[in-house]
Amino acid sequence: HTKLPSANSSPHGEDESAAQTLPGETKDRRHKRLERNRESARASRRRRKQYLEDLDARVMQMGIDMDKGRIAHACSASKIVRAMRLGKVNEIEKKMPLRTAPIGNRKSGISHNVTTTRVVPPSAPRSGLDDNANTLLTALSRANPELHIAQVFLKQQLMSVLQSSGSKFFLWASLQHEEFYRGGRSQSERLSAARIGERLLQKGTRKATPSEGMWPLVCHEIGLSYDQEDKIRQAQRRVLTNKQTWVDRHLAFATQSVVNSIHSSLGGAQVAAKKNET
Repeated sequence: HTKLPSANSSPHGEDESAAQTLPGETKDRRHKRLERNRESARASRRRRKQYLEDLDARVMQMGIDMDKGRIAHACSASKIVRAMRLGKVNEIEKKMPLRTAPIGNRKSGISHNVTTTRVVPPSAPRSGLDDNANTLLTALSRANPELHIAQVFLKQQLMSVLQSSGSKFFLWASLQHEEFYRGGRSQSERLSAARIGERLLQKGTRKATPSEGMWPLVCHEIGLSYDQEDKIRQAQRRVLTNKQTWVDRHLAFATQSVVNSIHSSLGGAQVAAKKNET
């Protein structure tokens, strides 16, 4: 484990007790000792920084691996259900005896190709057949809840790739009026929105509408300074005056509409298949 600096540490990373001159210590030895302490403190900070960066990288990689596993599992859901349905159908066919009947014209006495049909005689047990058929209509149905959840997950993953939450919020925020960004400030007031958000939190306000302090709460949450906030406002004005950004905005909306339409079509096909099964 990395040892954190003590509460008595100075800004240079050395303890106040270490900065004092020891009995019988010369000025040169004291200087060397303090230099060693500073170097040790710098090395400790470097190790701690590296340790935190390694932890962040591991957490990020674990998140990526989990997302890949979820996507692979969701993509294979329909194939697994199809294979299980086919297995149940084969079980039903094995339990049903065969009876062959020639197809032909009785009057002419001509017989054509012989076809095979499957029937269940009255004496055959139906419990196993009914159980398999019920499984096909419920757990292994084409419209079972598991497949629906997998499709919703894949839709959300696709939407997150096409339009991330951050980009969607920026597109929405770029269309807001001056009142949204003021957050209760006057035009001459130089107080940052983050400070206003801090005051709102101290008063117990954790949620706010766009016209009642949402922007200050956002600035406080992400720690925006006054200068950073001003740069965002400048970028917002450039976005509104650039015609290409409006084309991109409509393209993003059209892409979202297409994905939603495809998802609705797949859901409708599943519902229709469910009705045909019943």
